[in-house]
Amino acid sequence: MASQIRIAYIAKVVPDAYHGTRLDKAKAIIKQGKFTPSTDKTNYLGDGVYFYEGSRWHAEQWCKRKYPRSPLGIIRAVINLGKCLDLNNYEYRRLLKKVARQLRLKGYKEVTDAFVINFYATNIEEFDTVRAVYVSMSNKYGAIFPGSKFLEFQQLIICVRNLQSILSFELVLQKRG
Repeated sequence: MASQIRIAYIAKVVPDAYHGTRLDKAKAIIKQGKFTPSTDKTNYLGDGVYFYEGSRWHAEQWCKRKYPRSPLGIIRAVINLGKCLDLNNYEYRRLLKKVARQLRLKGYKEVTDAFVINFYATNIEEFDTVRAVYVSMSNKYGAIFPGSKFLEFQQLIICVRNLQSILSFELVLQKRG
């Protein structure tokens, strides 16, 4: 497949990663002491448990859109990035681009971000987490003011593939619908 770039171990612990879900699910996660990874093929960063780095607000807003009539729960976690496919790193973005190109040449039709990340992690090299900035491509959002380089809607997302990377977690918000 693509030229081999080894995914580096990042000695960084994120103390404020937020996961939003329905309140009943949040309570079950706390009670069971574990998360269940999402394996939906539409996931942005592939299979795993999703967190917003440093933004409880983003977790709450996502939850309100996903579960508009349900009580919501926000969990704060401490995450060790470990072996991290950090897509803020240019080399890793180039790597995914090469893998996607090769998958298309091999006849794969639906080559999405999630598919390429899952394929790489399953067939080439495993990693603990994926980290990336998500920027809305919607015309609804733009610069925070005319001439600004800052965008209204961008999020730093962590997808945890290896659940051992979640060092601790607690319920920090319970909100009735």
